[in-house]
Amino acid sequence: MGVLLLGLGTGTGDPIAPEPLYSLGADDFSHRWAAERITGNPGDIVTVWPDSITPNTDDLRISSATSRPFVLATDTGEKVVSFRPTDATSLAATRAGGLGAAGTIAMVVRVDPGGTTGTRIFANAFGINFQKAGNNNYGISGNGGNAYRGGALDAWVLLIFETDGSSPLASGVPVVSVNGTESTALSGPITPAVNLTPLTLRATTSPAVEYRYAEVITWNRMLTAAERASVFAAVKNRYAFI
Repeated sequence: MGVLLLGLGTGTGDPIAPEPLYSLGADDFSHRWAAERITGNPGDIVTVWPDSITPNTDDLRISSATSRPFVLATDTGEKVVSFRPTDATSLAATRAGGLGAAGTIAMVVRVDPGGTTGTRIFANAFGINFQKAGNNNYGISGNGGNAYRGGALDAWVLLIFETDGSSPLASGVPVVSVNGTESTALSGPITPAVNLTPLTLRATTSPAVEYRYAEVITWNRMLTAAERASVFAAVKNRYAFI
């Protein structure tokens, strides 16, 4: 429902039907994009990733019909959305991840290595970039500062970011969590930028490595520490690769 699959890739047989969504513990999310809900076979082109909460209103949609597409793939038996950039292609929402209000985003993502140097941006929301640094740590950056937590050269992570909507953001307010390891410290105050909204999945073209997304969830509030722990536990239980 709401997903456009153009042509057939390497998949065979009937399209795989969507699976039911699992509980995160904090289930009052505002939007939820789960690759497991996409009907199709590995290799199918994905131009629309439907929102499970408000389909057709806040689906993630490809920015250009002529750009290199996102494709449906599998990783450790799980459906994922894969993308290897050759230009500025992106999947963007309509309303999620705006400025000036409290919110939380959680992303199950894997950015493949593109060498030991170079920052790989894989999304933006709330006026912030989400990225993997040259030292392979995952985190955020924006106008004035950044914050990173541990990561790995080629591994899946659950990255959680939450903000109270203030501008600039100062240390002690936003939370950055990578696979359960958290920090509220920024290298400097960050002023969220309107051009980094709404929620957009995108990729740095150099180095042009593969990006994979299994799930993206947003809340219209900041989660508590116990809720963040619940989300991490649920995601880790759901995906063998976390």
